Amino acid sequence: MATNAPGRGTKTIGINMKIAMAKELERRAASMRLSTGQYCKIVLGDWLESGKKITLQESDKPETTTKPDKKKKRRVTGAEVRNG
Repeated sequence: MATNAPGRGTKTIGINMKIAMAKELERRAASMRLSTGQYCKIVLGDWLESGKKITLQESDKPETTTKPDKKKKRRVTGAEVRNG
């Protein structure tokens, strides 16, 4: 279980992602001698400050070949970053 950083006004957020994406984030962070968490905070902070918006779109074909969910859920299968 993750622990909160010392101090107030912080929150730990965990995300699951494909291994290839995680390894790429780790590789980029290591190349700058940063932890993966530090690197992600910088990247996300820069994106938030840029004011760019992300538009999520559904696709007719799923990106991955996984077993279908027993419950019918709406799947978001891709993201498109638009300048704006």
